[in-house]
Amino acid sequence: MSVVLVYGDHAGGVRELAECLANRLGYRLLTPAAVIEAAAAGDVPCKTLLRIFDQGPGPLDRFLRRTQRDLLSLRSVLGQEILEGDIVCYGPLADLLLNEDLPAMRVQAVMDSEAAASSARARRKWLGLMYGNTGAGTAPDIVIHLDRVSIGEASGAVAALTRKRKEPAAEMIGRIRLENFALASHVRAALANDPATAHLELDVTAECGRVSIQGGFREPWEYLEVQRVAGESSGVREILLNGEAFTRRVPEAGIGATIVRVRQVTSLRERLDIRALLSRARKQAILD
Repeated sequence: MSVVLVYGDHAGGVRELAECLANRLGYRLLTPAAVIEAAAAGDVPCKTLLRIFDQGPGPLDRFLRRTQRDLLSLRSVLGQEILEGDIVCYGPLADLLLNEDLPAMRVQAVMDSEAAASSARARRKWLGLMYGNTGAGTAPDIVIHLDRVSIGEASGAVAALTRKRKEPAAEMIGRIRLENFALASHVRAALANDPATAHLELDVTAECGRVSIQGGFREPWEYLEVQRVAGESSGVREILLNGEAFTRRVPEAGIGATIVRVRQVTSLRERLDIRALLSRARKQAILD
């Protein structure tokens, strides 16, 4: 299973190269329209994503939690899409994955022209929205100068390098890394979209079903809510909250389930107010 990311400042050249490369390799071309359609099926607001893709990010988008939440949801959709087979991803979608730990072929397309300069300004806004700066930290695997070679020649060179990298051992390791990314992206999007945890700034990673969540918790109940939301995600076997291990989730409902969750955090006695947790458990029992 392979992922090819084609990106650069000349939007037209990047799209043409991606289309030609997908045809040459027999890979699925992942377009913004397809991803937005998949995101809409998951109740992600399409209007925000359509505006950002068509017009570029606005001056306030970087500071709006709604926009950041939609980007996390979009990354989650991408994580599911790349699990379905070999794909070529281009433009803003590729930029969204550049800094992720993925077994991807990163192809940077460059061109010296006025059109490229105009596209570069739009891309800098997009990178600023995603990363808070105008650059992505991961270096490309190959750089294609579109003003020196044809699209056909460029796609042929990238296709040959992509096929050379497809070895059975690498494929197996790559599949695990893709699954880890998909799970971490899904959990992070779920946390961003749940009202009880949407206000938290969290870093989420995953490794073979073990999800690690790092962040600053101001209230004791936030631990429980993060554990609940993460535990409801399919594929999660163990949860680490700031290094502390938790079980996946408790199937029972009502006061019994709440008390079990309280017992799970007793190892954090120095950080949590246990009395507040017990008080919350009693209140939930009354409501139930």
